[in-house]
Amino acid sequence: MISLQQSQQCSSFQVLNEDEQPEDSISGLSWGTGSQSQSFACCAWDSTVRLYDVITDGTPQVKQKTCVNVEYPCVSVSLASDSGKILAGSIDGSVLQIDTQNGAITSFPIHTDAVKDVYWLEREGIILSVSYDKTLSARDPREQSGNIARLEAKVLCSCLSLDYLVMGMSNSKVKIGKIRDILAGPSTSFCTSDSPFEVDEQITSVALGEHDLTRFKVGIGSSFGNINVSLYESRTYGEVPLRSQGTFRAHKSYIPPSVLNVAVHSVQALGFLPTGENSLYSMGAEGAGYIWNHQSKKKLQGLGNHGIPITKAQLRPDGQYIAYGIGYDWSQGIEGAQKYKTKLFVKRL
Repeated sequence: MISLQQSQQCSSFQVLNEDEQPEDSISGLSWGTGSQSQSFACCAWDSTVRLYDVITDGTPQVKQKTCVNVEYPCVSVSLASDSGKILAGSIDGSVLQIDTQNGAITSFPIHTDAVKDVYWLEREGIILSVSYDKTLSARDPREQSGNIARLEAKVLCSCLSLDYLVMGMSNSKVKIGKIRDILAGPSTSFCTSDSPFEVDEQITSVALGEHDLTRFKVGIGSSFGNINVSLYESRTYGEVPLRSQGTFRAHKSYIPPSVLNVAVHSVQALGFLPTGENSLYSMGAEGAGYIWNHQSKKKLQGLGNHGIPITKAQLRPDGQYIAYGIGYDWSQGIEGAQKYKTKLFVKRL
């Protein structure tokens, strides 16, 4: 069970029962697709996939509802709107469909390398997945095969919002595709833009802001702690490459004794808040989380600093809760593997 603790920034829920805590770093989180879903899925490097319920009546708490052991670790999850099924992307390239009621697992061998992100398109009945094997797949689970789009580089991160998918690539490109075009066939055309960062600065996270049919904001996080917000536009004569609206350093720390000694930390997760104009959250590898006004580049709120890397985070669609995990992110190689203990948190914003 997870009980409520109070912090200066916001209400924080923490796992107290060690049996309900993943034993290794959290690699994927997903709230149900409903705007006020009370459940979220979690996968970790201990080869478990879990379902948690958030209880808001009476004393706020979170309870583990399901824990399923799988053959290989999973690095991405997607929770159905009714919480009845979880899709999990495995490091062996398969997508697992897990029944949360009885733990039954159906495996779909789709990719040849780790499934970086997986999405359950419930309206269309399609599993959408992107992989380190440089492919994007759209598959009907009732069919033997699906559409496969070949990409020129590995997908490092992605975000799906309504009608669009945005991907951060290993070749320092940002690709944006319309879902209807992706589902139409493997010859999908993507709008491709250069990364707004330096050549040696890897894209680590992406996000889509609220949008209409033709334009929206794209948030991009980097391995050097920077966040860029750009504008995407789709016009009658074709897509317009991303236009940068500004970049700022979000995650850094000072190394004593001099404030001139600065360490930068990867942006592990970011997303636009539906409850505030020009506001977004970010979570960093130094263990800190913030809410920003990206236009003024000012912090609006702190989400705490654990001093331990945040490995994954996911905002509930209505912006009221954020789930995140702290633990080891392998930035120090095998030598640092025993330094940090994995913990799962939920904060009410």
